[in-house]
Amino acid sequence: MSGGPEHYGWGGNRHLLATIVDAIQINTIATGTYKKPPKFKPLPRPKDAGRKRRAKKRTLAKAPTKPMGLEDLYSAFNRRREEITSQQD
Repeated sequence: MSGGPEHYGWGGNRHLLATIVDAIQINTIATGTYKKPPKFKPLPRPKDAGRKRRAKKRTLAKAPTKPMGLEDLYSAFNRRREEITSQQD
C-alpha cells in the first residue's frame, strides 16, 4: 500500500477488514426487518487526495472528432518522438 502519512498503519489487512465489516453491516441492513432501514455508514478510511491529483495530470488531450487512420497515428507518434528527443539534447 502506498500513500502519505495519513495511511500510516493502514496495510492491506486493515483495508480488507474494513471492507468485510462494511459488507456485514450492509448484509445486516438488507436482511433486517426495519420499517425504515438505517443509513449505511462505512468505516472511516484514510483519504487519498493524491490519487485525484495524479489522475488530473494523466488526462488525455481532447479526442479528435473522427477516428485517425494508421498513417495519421504513425506521423503523430513520430512527431512526438522527435519532440522528446529534441528536448533531451
